[in-house]
Amino acid sequence: MESNIQVFLLHEHKKYLDGTAELINTYWSRSKAARLWTLEKSCDKLPCSIILVLTENGKEEVIGHSRILEAQGVDNACYVETVVVKSDLRGRGFGRRMMEESEKFASCKGYKQMFLNTIDKEKFYSHLGYTESHPVITLGANASKLPQHMIDKLTQSTTRCTKSTPTLPPSTATTLPPPSNTVAAPHHPNPNGFTTVAPPPPPPLPPTSKKCQPTEGCNRHVMELCCDPSKVTWMRKDLIPKVSS
Repeated sequence: MESNIQVFLLHEHKKYLDGTAELINTYWSRSKAARLWTLEKSCDKLPCSIILVLTENGKEEVIGHSRILEAQGVDNACYVETVVVKSDLRGRGFGRRMMEESEKFASCKGYKQMFLNTIDKEKFYSHLGYTESHPVITLGANASKLPQHMIDKLTQSTTRCTKSTPTLPPSTATTLPPPSNTVAAPHHPNPNGFTTVAPPPPPPLPPTSKKCQPTEGCNRHVMELCCDPSKVTWMRKDLIPKVSS
């Protein structure tokens, strides 16, 4: 059996768009149209999708993908996402190869740091030299459309502040006791003879649906955890600069 692995920039080989969308959707469920819309934004700058293509006995198949975007708020930093390898080929070094190619591409573009987040692959990324870090944001292909002052505002360190309720000075008024000769208001029976009944309470609100709705064939564990920010670990790595030959 003859096999060969090749690395491509997706926008330079658009015939692999469908195969790439199908691969990613086996792990992160999304409509194919929406997935293709995102993948088609790949370009020579960023965002850029990198793919691994396996050729075996004359048949080609997309087996790996990563997407690199610029990170805002950190100098010369990028963010890698949607790193995936075909499930039955994991454990054979393709994930490492995918990350190495991503780092090489980013380094050639002048980026000095690469950020990512993960929910269950901390050990894998640690072995590749990544350490835990603060979160970053990325505006993707839309970054160039926003003025710099708006980007700066979005990337400022945000601390959630709750408005404190002003403390009122203690009242100086003296509370008078109720008069001793207070008489309760007389009860007036309903002239029609009916007993007044309080209206029933409103029905409970319907349960809020999850943001992520796993579909058949996708990784349900990942889809459920991705809705919980507390399960996400942010990591970063300093990239080795490309040495000119």
